[in-house]
Amino acid sequence: MSLFDDPAGHACSALAFGRYGTPFIQRNVAIKEARSTGESLAISCVTLFEAAQVVGRGRAQLTDSLEVFLHEVERRFVVRPISAAIAAATTQFDDRYPKDPMDRIIGATALVEGMTLVTADDRIRRAGVVKTLW
Repeated sequence: MSLFDDPAGHACSALAFGRYGTPFIQRNVAIKEARSTGESLAISCVTLFEAAQVVGRGRAQLTDSLEVFLHEVERRFVVRPISAAIAAATTQFDDRYPKDPMDRIIGATALVEGMTLVTADDRIRRAGVVKTLW
């Protein structure tokens, strides 16, 4: 299983609603590669929160309600909760890893669950702390 990091919600939207235009090509390649093993994709529960915030702030528009969109994302991904082990692991990153609490939860989820993190975040990839794909 691979953990999918998509704070802007764009790739979740593409997967949930089939919107695969030019902006999604690179994401789709990464998604297909992650799914090529037959395993499913997961998201951290904070990704649902981040997607809701993006829509709530008007940075993304939906054709359906936010709740319908989030339910569709839940249907298409395994949603990983924050566990005690994940919360503890968020404190173990060195200075190379982003300080953003959401990034730390997502990265710790990948580490604790032994997943590859599918992310476009250059800072996370450059840190080299979590196995990444994109």
